[in-house]
Amino acid sequence: MAAEKQSYGADIDDTLRSRVVVFEEEMERLYSLMYGETIPVWSYMTDDKGVYSEERTMRLVNQIVDEKRCDKMYGQEDEGQAGMSAFYQQILYCVLRVFTSGYIACAGGSRWGYGAPEEICFSHILSAFHGHGQEMLDGNVVFFMKTLYEIMAGKTICLDALGREEMETAGEGTDEEEAAGYETMEEALAEMYGYDIREIRNEEYRNIEETKRQAEAEKEKVIRFFPEKAHFCQSVEEVASFVEKKTIFGDRLFADIKELIRIFLLDRGISVFVDEEAYVEVMVQLKRTVRKAQKYTEG
Repeated sequence: MAAEKQSYGADIDDTLRSRVVVFEEEMERLYSLMYGETIPVWSYMTDDKGVYSEERTMRLVNQIVDEKRCDKMYGQEDEGQAGMSAFYQQILYCVLRVFTSGYIACAGGSRWGYGAPEEICFSHILSAFHGHGQEMLDGNVVFFMKTLYEIMAGKTICLDALGREEMETAGEGTDEEEAAGYETMEEALAEMYGYDIREIRNEEYRNIEETKRQAEAEKEKVIRFFPEKAHFCQSVEEVASFVEKKTIFGDRLFADIKELIRIFLLDRGISVFVDEEAYVEVMVQLKRTVRKAQKYTEG
């Protein structure tokens, strides 16, 4: 009976946590919609024919990270933080290029990436700056930035100061004894259920070989078609060099980039806040929801 109660209590806790997560996700989505962060960023990085334009991308970066506005964010309180606007511009440029690269990482039979450039929104760019703790960038972004740099520059680079890489090559660092134990378990299960372990191994081998082929194709695609490779690599190097010399707090970087992007969207009339009719309609519905929630809490 005690075990059943414990199980029931755990189920309730999981349900409540799930509800909180869903609620917070919807609130974040509302924020993104209101500020206009869900619109694609690609149109600001391309010419009239939809082809990537370095000139327009740099114009976008400079418009978002306006030097005067950025300098005001630091002001007198952060004396000694010279060059922050240039750093913000460079790291934003790197993130924009990574998200719109179209590059797909292939390893261990899996493929992952950020999707087509046309699908990338300002909210995606903001998510890149939401690292863990004091990390400046999300680990996936660090992985792709490092990978793209090393493909194009032909040399390695350490970006640990930006954040911890979350995507690692499958099997990398796997203990040999652990791997052997896993294979033994697989063989025992295959024998138990009457499967042909040789066919399973052959299929795994084919998947791994196909993944390697796809990985080489992706590298070739980057080398041949990634625009302005030299500028991207130089920017990555300068970002890495800057964070080695300066102490940058991840939460401050995220807050600043978020404010700068939201100001950019407001200035261009993209945000719902600048459309009186749309704003009023949304607020009417939101206040109804608030009153409903208040009714339940007062009950």
